[in-house]
Amino acid sequence: MFLDVKLLLNNPLFKDMDSSLLLKLIDFDHCIIGNYKKGSLIVQEGDPCSSIGFVLSGVLAIQQFTPTGEVLTIKMFDTNDAFGTALYSSKAPQYPFTLMTMKDSKVLYMPFEQVRKLLKNSPIFNDNFIDFLSSRVLNFKEKIQMLQYKDVRSRLMLYLSKEYKNSGLTTFKLQHSRSLIADIIGVARPSVSRELTNMANDYLIQVSGQKITLLKPELF
Repeated sequence: MFLDVKLLLNNPLFKDMDSSLLLKLIDFDHCIIGNYKKGSLIVQEGDPCSSIGFVLSGVLAIQQFTPTGEVLTIKMFDTNDAFGTALYSSKAPQYPFTLMTMKDSKVLYMPFEQVRKLLKNSPIFNDNFIDFLSSRVLNFKEKIQMLQYKDVRSRLMLYLSKEYKNSGLTTFKLQHSRSLIADIIGVARPSVSRELTNMANDYLIQVSGQKITLLKPELF
């Protein structure tokens, strides 16, 4: 299997690790690379899970259908993210979600036995793994907070607030398309463009393509 190890080292689970150590600890012949087109179903809820999936490129989304038939996006996995980590120590690991590709995507699947070897032999990976799981808890808390709000503006402001904190700047480029933002915050796709326009008219933000400037950052 050919793999540019540098792609894997970009993942936070391998922070501060070098390629020589990675090649020494992991038997990549036991790993699988999946290449998927946009709109592919790669995980069905209830499927058995025996590996951690590392997103080398693309965007994936955990999606669930509401009782009214609407699609709710619970979590997005961008490039350098990973899924299946929380199932590593489960006695009967099964995916509790459906996973779709939002763009053409490439995923490396690393079997749990390879992950176990890393945890046993690399203190750096061990610490990264704990940090990664902790960040998942915080992300879940943020999603619950967002779903508490029923109006589009409140959800959109929470999304922009996170982007603002990540960039550290009042002017930043959106990391997702407006359709993906709609999926993330759980609203109809035309609602995002409409509310961005309303917020601009209310002098809360300035919009220029994918670039957003917060005119009243204290509100975000």
